[in-house]
Amino acid sequence: MKARIPPQNRLSRETLRQCAEYANSLQDANNKRIFKLACYVLHVYFGFGTIRLLRFISFLDEFIRKNEGNEVFWEQVDRDMKRLGMEFGDEEYEDIIGDWKKKNGL
Repeated sequence: MKARIPPQNRLSRETLRQCAEYANSLQDANNKRIFKLACYVLHVYFGFGTIRLLRFISFLDEFIRKNEGNEVFWEQVDRDMKRLGMEFGDEEYEDIIGDWKKKNGL
């Protein structure tokens, strides 16, 4: 009979920390790309200038940070988007990465 070793016990805490940092860096890079594309579209198709684009990024960043611990944030956003007739599909409301970090002491 083979023993089952949970993945978090196979890797050292340092390796798990480095994996989490790498995952966060990928997320940051994707966020930067989305911001760039949003700014490009807002500029080219809607005439936003530098000042309005900087305000957009600043407001969005502030909004995200302000709602970081809000457990019902995405549910509220989903509801508002539906009222506007925008069907993005509902978010998964569990913070899988947050749960993983808690389990692994990160």
